[in-house]
Amino acid sequence: MFQQLFSRRGRTTFNIEPHVGILPLKLEMPRNEVQRLMRNLGYGLSSSHDQSDYYIESSVQVEFDAAEKASFIGISPHHETDVLYNGKRVFEHEAEFVFSFIRECGDEMYSEYEPREYLFRKQILTLWDAAEQYELGGERFPVWGQIGVGNQYYLSAVDAINGLGN
Repeated sequence: MFQQLFSRRGRTTFNIEPHVGILPLKLEMPRNEVQRLMRNLGYGLSSSHDQSDYYIESSVQVEFDAAEKASFIGISPHHETDVLYNGKRVFEHEAEFVFSFIRECGDEMYSEYEPREYLFRKQILTLWDAAEQYELGGERFPVWGQIGVGNQYYLSAVDAINGLGN
């Protein structure tokens, strides 16, 4: 038991797949299935607020629609996770490089780098708050504070907040 308390958990790999999820978490997944999946991975809820659940010291955020299905999944740098997008570990590269890589992979060539927040509309993929403080190797360069994927419900909600009609 003593060894169990102090043993270090292995890293969990998450794969960012626009329109699908941050695998193994999937968009449209019912809330109870998200909770079960995260428990099976060894992570209980860090916290829960209204329509959002947080895991792994709040580095994984899952938002749910009125039907209790995942409409947005966001992930932040954490020492227990590897986060990949098209094979690249996104939190091990500078934010501007990751922005350009995502832009090219998603065929969104007219996008301009914005370090505060950005939404790639075709992919419904968000980037939030590029800063050195999120870089786990010693704050050597800016990385994204969160990368997220959403579904059409999420995109519509963002558009409504920003006063954009469909």
